[in-house]
Amino acid sequence: MLLFFSKEIVMNLSYDVIYLIHILFVAPLLMYSGYTGYNNCSKKHDQGIFLLLGAIGFVVLLYHGFLYYKLKMI
Repeated sequence: MLLFFSKEIVMNLSYDVIYLIHILFVAPLLMYSGYTGYNNCSKKHDQGIFLLLGAIGFVVLLYHGFLYYKLKMI
C-alpha cells in the first residue's frame, strides 16, 4: 500500500506508525499465510516453508512490538 505514496509522505512517517503497521497488518498477514498454507499443503517440503513463514511473522510481531514498547517508554 505504501508503494503508491510519494517519497515525502513515506519519509515523514513517524516510527510509531511504522511499528503499528507491522504489528497490526504485516505480522498477522505473514502468520495467517503460514497457517493457511501449512494446513492446505500436502507436501512435507512445502509445509516446512509455510511453517517458516509463520515463524517469520511471529518474529516480526515480537520485534516491532518490542520496539514500539521501547519507543513509548522513553
